[in-house]
Amino acid sequence: HPWLIDPKWTMLVHERSLDKLILENFNIQPSGEDEAARRVDFFCLGDRYQTAHVVEAKRPGDLVGRVEFDQIRDYVLFLRRKLQEESTSADHRRSVVRGLLIADRVRAGDEGHGKAGQDAGLFDIRTWGNLLSTAEAMHKEFLDVVKMRAPADDPRMEDLADDGHVPTKKRSKKKAPKTAKASRS
Repeated sequence: HPWLIDPKWTMLVHERSLDKLILENFNIQPSGEDEAARRVDFFCLGDRYQTAHVVEAKRPGDLVGRVEFDQIRDYVLFLRRKLQEESTSADHRRSVVRGLLIADRVRAGDEGHGKAGQDAGLFDIRTWGNLLSTAEAMHKEFLDVVKMRAPADDPRMEDLADDGHVPTKKRSKKKAPKTAKASRS
């Protein structure tokens, strides 16, 4: 669900063809048999014509640095070159390829390397906590309605309560029987 990363990304779709280009060019192979080992750390999203995003997602708490910054930079530069070569018509070329590295901690001494990639417009760095707080802030009104309409004893509401306050239900209105006319005030 791309909108969890950025609410403006609601219409983006998973670009498996771009994933495949990166896998083939960088010779990325699954490292084992179980599902976690077969998972790659990146995926590509796009709007089919003008924008492509390479998202590199590290596990929460993982430490990243120069190696990971170089990796996302290399993916972005490769796709920029490849997608510009893909069409002779400028109308059908993607004009933007950007990277997003999702990671919680940057290795001491490598902050400048990450900032250089950001300043060059190659990639952004966001933490898992930042993604969560952004999604919650952007969807607060929706979440408040969900909390208000949920049964009072629903244990899932504790997970949605960011400040321990779950909005209480407004007075419940009982529906009048179908045969009686209900008055509205």
